[in-house]
Amino acid sequence: MKSMEHESNIPYPAAYLVAETKGKDCFIFSIRGSSGEAQTGGKRVFVSLTRYRTWHCRSCTTRGFCHHKPLTQEYSHDAGIINEAHQLISMEPGIEDVTEELMGEPICHVLNYVEKPISYLPIPVPCWVHLPEDKLEYPSQLPEVLPNYFPLNPMSRCQCGNILPADLPRETISGEFVVFGLQQAYICTIELQWCITCKHNRRYYGPDLGYLGIFNWNNRFGFTHELLNQYTNTFTTADNPFNAFVLATCHLYLSADSPIPLCSTETFTCVWFAFTDLQQLESGMKCSICGPHPDIVIADGVSIGYSMTKRTFGLHPPSLISKDSPTVSGVNIKPSRMAIPNPSVREVIKELTANKIPPASVNLTLQQQGLYPVISQFLEFYIVLSDSKKIVPVRELLCQVSFFHGL
Repeated sequence: MKSMEHESNIPYPAAYLVAETKGKDCFIFSIRGSSGEAQTGGKRVFVSLTRYRTWHCRSCTTRGFCHHKPLTQEYSHDAGIINEAHQLISMEPGIEDVTEELMGEPICHVLNYVEKPISYLPIPVPCWVHLPEDKLEYPSQLPEVLPNYFPLNPMSRCQCGNILPADLPRETISGEFVVFGLQQAYICTIELQWCITCKHNRRYYGPDLGYLGIFNWNNRFGFTHELLNQYTNTFTTADNPFNAFVLATCHLYLSADSPIPLCSTETFTCVWFAFTDLQQLESGMKCSICGPHPDIVIADGVSIGYSMTKRTFGLHPPSLISKDSPTVSGVNIKPSRMAIPNPSVREVIKELTANKIPPASVNLTLQQQGLYPVISQFLEFYIVLSDSKKIVPVRELLCQVSFFHGL
């Protein structure tokens, strides 16, 4: 027992390296808590160093001062992971720029010159949301065999937005072009030409590959429409966040032994928003069964909430009614859109729900019971309830269905 007690008093190091990964977080460290409780065990804090040289503390989520990052930076410097400027020095030489662009922060944040993707022509919506009125400028189906070479075409443009002039002499070069598919990446070659307008070091005209089902992001990386539409599909059916989709796709890449891993979540997010911005939805929205003007529309609650930390005195939900709210008079509600069109039946329900305790009987006539047999049975069920936990939700439901304005 004495030896065990002696071992439990040995202090843990203030910081140590837990793992080195190939993902966005290059290095993950375990850091002692700021209160000192984790010196001999107990809870500690994870701090990660990302590939684009930013520190992320899992405990201090705010932008204020973090007590854990200085310990991590001191340990990383002593371990030879970073230099005095807090920059990574352990990456393989010659791949830092590629890794930063592929796995790190989005290019639109790292390099100031990137304003637009290369692809700019309208992109058709997926077939599962396509309406007969939608115009298909060109097919965007990915070919069965992906070409190894993508030449320039009349729709080529630069990231600055300048279109390739038709009378510009051809002085082209070839560069490596990585296409990210649904299950793996493909290494191809793309034809480029220097831009005559912008001045950055990657001023190339590149082809818009939308007709091949490829979204040209920056003449170095492309994404198939199949991959980007797949996230739209999963998000609209299961509320799948970006990081979960990217992680699941990375698993597919590992299974297919892809030559290049999928990009980071940040880059994929920028690409997906730029891609959906080109998809045309000018024909509007309508139900495939009811048409553009259904008789009844049920609107759900707020789909996007806000954090309590963002709540201020003047922040209110859009459904809040105030003295300044507009009043529309002369609106006639159609009886067919009411939950219970018969006013006498609605009055009976209002009388039943006027008190917190259900009455002993239901005053429905035989004719009313014949018109609304389900409502009649539900009212009989309500008046025999004795549990308050069941009475309250049932009474609220009856109040809603008996409301004059209906559903």
